[in-house]
Amino acid sequence: MHKSEFRILVVDDDPLQAKLATVALMASGFACPTTVGTAADALAHASEHDVVLLDIQLPDGNGLDVLRRLRERSTRPAVVIVTGHGAEQVAADALRHGADDYVSKDAGFIDLLPTVVDRVRRSLALRDALENAEREVVTSERRSAVGEMTVALHHEINNPLMAALTEAQLLQEEPGISPPMAQGLAVIRDSLERIRLAVKRAGESDAAKNTDYLAGTIKMADLESVALMPGLRGRAVVTAKDVPIRRVLTVLLRRAGFDPEAFETMEETTIRLAEGPSPTVVVVAGFGRVDALGASAVTVARHPWRLVILAVPGSVDEAECPCDLLLPLPFDPATFAGLVVAVVEK
Repeated sequence: MHKSEFRILVVDDDPLQAKLATVALMASGFACPTTVGTAADALAHASEHDVVLLDIQLPDGNGLDVLRRLRERSTRPAVVIVTGHGAEQVAADALRHGADDYVSKDAGFIDLLPTVVDRVRRSLALRDALENAEREVVTSERRSAVGEMTVALHHEINNPLMAALTEAQLLQEEPGISPPMAQGLAVIRDSLERIRLAVKRAGESDAAKNTDYLAGTIKMADLESVALMPGLRGRAVVTAKDVPIRRVLTVLLRRAGFDPEAFETMEETTIRLAEGPSPTVVVVAGFGRVDALGASAVTVARHPWRLVILAVPGSVDEAECPCDLLLPLPFDPATFAGLVVAVVEK
């Protein structure tokens, strides 16, 4: 979700503080937030927004109580607790009760607030992408199971079906057969032929709807959401310890037209790159360094692939670990594929 579409609710009974937050967020590209000043209004309007900036001290209640009631409803919307300076314990309690982040009202509040909100926005986008990827995997595995059952039934039914059709035809050709029996055999043959065509269509449908996923390890459906046929932009190698992130990156790259492979460790990726054929892009997520790829200024220039690194901000020194694209974790699934494609097509 783009910044301009991200719906923000500011809950603060201090009009000046609410105004400062609004100006800071809009200057950073966010849409104009909704502002309310009471706990009751916060609870009434929270579900209409993506994130709630929740002040701790409110005239009709406590921000932590509002947070608890919101979390009793759902994990949405996201909540950023706004605390007074030096209230670290309050912030810690809020995080334990389900807050997504916090920011203090100190000298750096105006500069820090847009950064915190944007981090929450990217976290929500990644969470949605993870959920969608999990649903896609489950749906495709179910379709694959149904398809495999269809194939098995096709083989099991086809032989006896053809035998029955043949016997019915032979009986029809017997001399002296009565007209009622001939008519009955014709009905039987017609019914058997309809069954044969239905089984044939089911087998063809399975072949059309399913394709290999993750280098053939499981079968996936070619969903309508796929923008390009996999492989049109070349191969991609994904390395990530976290399984959901690995799945999301794989799905996003496949939709962008890459043919992805996924690995859990840098050692596996290094072996894959040594064996070839060389991929178009290598995506590494969640590793502080990528020394196993030999990522120095010299070796990157020699490699035919583009190197994309996703890392927690501050954990990678670009001078020591040069790459073609460095993205923060959590990353934004809405923009990830486009950035990778732009790097590949440079």
